[in-house]
Amino acid sequence: MNAIVNLSGRAWFFLFFTIYLALSLAAIAQYNFDISYFVGAGDAFVRADELQIPIHIRPMAAGYDGQFYYRLAIAPFDAARHAYGVVIDLPTIRMQRILYPLLAHFLSFGSVQMIPMVMWGINIAGLGLIGVFSARLSQHLKISGTAAWMIMVWPGLIITLSCDTTEITALSLLLAALCAYFADRIWLYAVLATLTSLTRETSILAFGGVLLWEMLAAWRAGSLRKHWLRILVCGIALIPFLIYRETLQSIDGGKAAMEFSKGNTGLPFVGAVRALEYAVFRAWVEIRQSGFNLADYRVFTRVSLIYEVAWLLGAGLCIAARLRQAWRLPGTAVLVSAWLPICALMILLNNTWGPWVEPRGFFRAFSEFYVLGSLIVASTKPPAWMRWYLIGGGALAGLMMYLPMLTHGF
Repeated sequence: MNAIVNLSGRAWFFLFFTIYLALSLAAIAQYNFDISYFVGAGDAFVRADELQIPIHIRPMAAGYDGQFYYRLAIAPFDAARHAYGVVIDLPTIRMQRILYPLLAHFLSFGSVQMIPMVMWGINIAGLGLIGVFSARLSQHLKISGTAAWMIMVWPGLIITLSCDTTEITALSLLLAALCAYFADRIWLYAVLATLTSLTRETSILAFGGVLLWEMLAAWRAGSLRKHWLRILVCGIALIPFLIYRETLQSIDGGKAAMEFSKGNTGLPFVGAVRALEYAVFRAWVEIRQSGFNLADYRVFTRVSLIYEVAWLLGAGLCIAARLRQAWRLPGTAVLVSAWLPICALMILLNNTWGPWVEPRGFFRAFSEFYVLGSLIVASTKPPAWMRWYLIGGGALAGLMMYLPMLTHGF
């Protein structure tokens, strides 16, 4: 059993990489392995006659966020709303998550034709790195490899892999940054934290939590002498993204940020309640209208969405139940400090049409919440039922999400 749980970093890389490689290839087999399917382009935002190369476009569909990252990968710092055959809904908001399309831009060596393959490849490689850094963090914290199993079955990974979004890259960098932090490589931590925030802006909340922890540690010690450098570096890690964000907002006077924030946050837990209401009463209607091609799976989709939302709420309760014990453990208390600001944002998440813009987007939104939470739970030697709930229940949620992709796409 220990051999299965406590695998080496290389073994975890291979496991994450091969499992998700197989899942992604099986999903696009129905499209003759056209990798541009993962761009998630919809004809509402992508103009086929204006594209430099043809890509798979869903008819009568809004598409998914990957189409905007595809456009930014062509010209990362071009803030034009309509260019290269793609209309970006909120250019300065999308450009906040610049590192993923920027990597795709450079790794494709200027070849637009290569961009869909490179975007997918970055995510596949990122999944392997998530496995590596999950194992290393487990070693740093002296916990079992259970956390890596919990993270591997997170349903948000299959969502971001199949839609060319930023969460996989952000999670691999987040875990790498925490590895550097626990290895006392504090300047490397600052660099990786900056890159993480430039990949997914919500990650900066976790690094803000780490800064608060360092300040608390100095206060408890009654002296800044041993902590001032770490506090300074942890603070510096937040600055580049804040400068970049302010620069973006100056382009349109902050109008995009104000428009985007409307309806995305609200009273605590309203988003969770709406998620359940959405799954029970409106999911199949929205799916049918959004181009997700699941009209023949109305009952299955409704049941699976209810289960997925309920499982996620239960996972949150499992994490919350282990916080007090984790706070008392050396090292893990830092993770609690990083997790709490992310948790606060998740509690306030809200949207007119459910927890996010489309049926299962909350699994992407909760990625940092769940991954940090898995490390917290694993560090406290949770009871067997909790491990089975997170690992087995998460795998079932991911399977329910994945099966329709094999026959009807996503």
